Amino acid sequence: MAAKKEAGNPKAERQDLATMLGLGESFMVGERKYKVKPLLLKDVPEFLDSTIHFNAPIFSMSSEESRAVLDRWMKRYVRDENDKPVGLDRATKEGWSIADLKKALNRLLDISGLD
Repeated sequence: MAAKKEAGNPKAERQDLATMLGLGESFMVGERKYKVKPLLLKDVPEFLDSTIHFNAPIFSMSSEESRAVLDRWMKRYVRDENDKPVGLDRATKEGWSIADLKKALNRLLDISGLD
C-alpha cells in the first residue's frame, strides 16, 4: 500500500540506504565529493530560528551576521569525503558557485524532510 501511495506522489523520492540511516547524501562540486547529513532533532529549534535564504543563498552572504549563521550550519551538516566539516570559507576556496551552495542547502532540507 505504501509503495502505491508513493508512486502516485510526484514529490516522493526514494532515498538511498545511507540517507535513511542518517549518514547523509553525496554530491559533487567539480572533482570533489561532499556529503550533506540530515538535520538532527536536537538542532531543529535553533535551525528554525535561523535566517537562511535557501532559494537565493546569495542573500545569506549579505552581512557578517548572516554569513556566520550560514557558515555554522554548513560546518555542522556539510562534510568532505574525509568527513571533515566544510564551511563557507572553505567552499569559497574550493570554487563553489552560488548554484552549488543552493544545491547543498536544498539537499539538507530534502533529506531532513523539510522540503
